[in-house]
Amino acid sequence: GGYYGAYLLGNGSDILIEDCLFEGTKISAKNLESITVRGCEVRDSVTGIQIDQGTHCIVDDCRILNCANVGVAVSGYTTVCDFVDSEVSGGMAVYVDTYSAVNATNTIFTGGSWCVFEFQNSHFSQITNCDLFRGSGPYIRSFRHSSIGELSLDFSNNYWGTTDPEEIRTWIWDGFNDPDNYSTIMFE
Repeated sequence: GGYYGAYLLGNGSDILIEDCLFEGTKISAKNLESITVRGCEVRDSVTGIQIDQGTHCIVDDCRILNCANVGVAVSGYTTVCDFVDSEVSGGMAVYVDTYSAVNATNTIFTGGSWCVFEFQNSHFSQITNCDLFRGSGPYIRSFRHSSIGELSLDFSNNYWGTTDPEEIRTWIWDGFNDPDNYSTIMFE
């Protein structure tokens, strides 16, 4: 195996990757209208799945495990990744960059030394009915520059390992920690 287990670049739509094992390699999708990764396992790679440049990706019933850096990286204008019934773990489970978004339900996210989620100038994202497990880093780091405007990210109705909102708040870095940060994590 090489660095890429699957590298998809172009203008395709309705692409399906199903019931595959990617060990030590990643799935990369750029400039696609839509792709579904279903029933796959991606493990022991640097980055498990990289979605970029306007691609809409559905990760359904997948296991993305033990990624050294990032389980799933989502970046580029209008890029969206939807997680359903999956499990993602890595040094950082999910990274969301400029004007991208993620949505998730019934998924387990486990962070390592960095965090579970990191958002940098992203769009609205909604993570609900999921289990979040942090490693040594915080649960969520989110930053939004003032020139882009305010942003709220919905992390309500998740399992955090505690029900104490004060404890959960200490594991989140957003506008409450920095007056120049225009993002807010909603979790209650």
